[in-house]
Amino acid sequence: MQSKILNGYSPGHKDKPDPHGWEKRKEGLRKLKTWFKYDKAVCRGEKELKLDTGNRAPWINIAWEEYNKYKGLIEKQSPLKEKISIYFKESNSKLNYNDPWCAAFVTWCFKQTEYSNIIPEGCTYAFAYTELNSPKAKLRGIRGWLHGEISEPFIGAVIVFNYSHVAFIVGENNDGSKYVYLGGNQGDKRLNHQKICLGSVSKKDSSIYAIMKPKKYKISDDEKKLPKYDVNIENSGNSSR
Repeated sequence: MQSKILNGYSPGHKDKPDPHGWEKRKEGLRKLKTWFKYDKAVCRGEKELKLDTGNRAPWINIAWEEYNKYKGLIEKQSPLKEKISIYFKESNSKLNYNDPWCAAFVTWCFKQTEYSNIIPEGCTYAFAYTELNSPKAKLRGIRGWLHGEISEPFIGAVIVFNYSHVAFIVGENNDGSKYVYLGGNQGDKRLNHQKICLGSVSKKDSSIYAIMKPKKYKISDDEKKLPKYDVNIENSGNSSR
């Protein structure tokens, strides 16, 4: 996989690229440096290659772990459907996979980290993760995010959509025109067919209601450099509930 990326094409690509595609190679190397502690010691085989998770918001590492664990499963399948009940339990709710669970997923990811005390009231609602006293939060009879604030995009930023959906920004698409986000309860409008998956949305799309972060979280410069993903599937109000 590393060899393919360094040579300028995706792991699933079957054709050889132009061997002089230096810009693509440089971009591939940047990705690897983001994913791994990739240095001379590694090249010499002096130490083990490890995932580089130290410069990321801790909750996004949790979200990726859940994605990898339940990738491909829809919400009515075990063990995902049982895990969704656990997501809700962290929000002090008895709801289950038959209910919208995007906000419960976000809340659960935060609660597995040292940021467990920044959870908003009404945290089973997507609009709980908007600004304090936002119009959308008020419509739900909740206050909004007391410990949250509007943020610039970064790896791990909370993105809230005006059709009542919430997820985490993880990168951008190949041409940089869309945010790529990771979340639960998305990917299919049909009841019991949603999953934990990636989606994308134009950076100029009017459905983006807010981009947020915990007030006490300090964003590093590295986190502002959104990695590229080959994801152009548009999620919308028609692919969540």
